Amino acid sequence: MRETLMADALTIRDLSLSFGGIVALDQVNLSLEAGSIGGLIGPNGAGKTSLLNCICRFYHPQQGTIRLGDLDVSRRAPHQLALHGLARTFQHTELFRAMTVLDNVLVGAHTRGRPSVVGDALRLPAARRAAAAQLTQARAMLDRFDLTALAETRASALPLGLQKRVGLARALASGPSLILLDEPAAGLNPSEKRQMAGLLKRLQVEFDLTLLLIDHDMDLVMSLCDQVTVLDFGRRIAFGPPHAIQRDPRVVAAYLGAQYASALVPEVQ
Repeated sequence: MRETLMADALTIRDLSLSFGGIVALDQVNLSLEAGSIGGLIGPNGAGKTSLLNCICRFYHPQQGTIRLGDLDVSRRAPHQLALHGLARTFQHTELFRAMTVLDNVLVGAHTRGRPSVVGDALRLPAARRAAAAQLTQARAMLDRFDLTALAETRASALPLGLQKRVGLARALASGPSLILLDEPAAGLNPSEKRQMAGLLKRLQVEFDLTLLLIDHDMDLVMSLCDQVTVLDFGRRIAFGPPHAIQRDPRVVAAYLGAQYASALVPEVQ
């Protein structure tokens, strides 16, 4: 069983990451309340994906702490984090393209159990029951995402919008409390973006999820998120509700240049 997340689903303190002489993250702080939707934005190269990679233990920061609830991430291997309620989607979907939609979602469902090589090899009763439960879970996810008719379709044959939904279904099949979303709306047309926003909000409420999303679509971020963290050159330059972030001079300067920030009213500085 995964651990139940506490009041803050995610807490990051003084996180620093460097690659040689290049500073990717510089003493970044971030807190995400359980059951909320957090946004992580910033210009290209600001360190957003590097931060997600640190949370997932793909990268190993030189300084700082990352906690999922009361779990110290630094003490866990990447593959163990799913047991503690962490799932992730990727900008480029990262599906197993030669596998069917159903098999891709089954990958997520498999993380719920603890595999037994001997049990699987010998097809012991416990292994058969676990496999049946995972198949039921995966098919339920396909139904929830309106993907049942595509169950036996190869992932490579799907358009991008459907691939994104398969990625979400796979993540949700693992039974997460916290999902990291790396540009869920990237490459989608306006209609698909609206559908994605509605889907994310519905899933967040229905499954009591905590979401942290990166996206360059400001309409999506500002309409979905409860709080937004802004990075620039690896440093956190702003944090707050969307309406405040939109008028923060530091944010405007990072995106548009200092001359635009100077036009903002003094009281928001």
